Amino acid sequence: MIDFQPIRDAALTPHDLSGLLGISRVTCSKWLNGHSQPHRLLEEDVLRVIDDVRKAVEADRLPVPFTVTRRERRHYIQTAISEVRASTVA
Repeated sequence: MIDFQPIRDAALTPHDLSGLLGISRVTCSKWLNGHSQPHRLLEEDVLRVIDDVRKAVEADRLPVPFTVTRRERRHYIQTAISEVRASTVA
């Protein structure tokens, strides 16, 4: 069973998670509400995103500050995740 607590810690919405994974918001909502779990074919991608989000929270890049507008939110989240991934590779 996948633990979505890092997603909650980062205050990400189902819409935010769906944008990171390229899947539907409804599917992400079901996962976050405990109604279902990711399909085994998606499990690796989901775990990678959860780990990246956890690292972004630890690096104080997430949650998204309240000063970030709704329009800028997706870009802010994607940038935070990209920075975490880049620092892990370097």
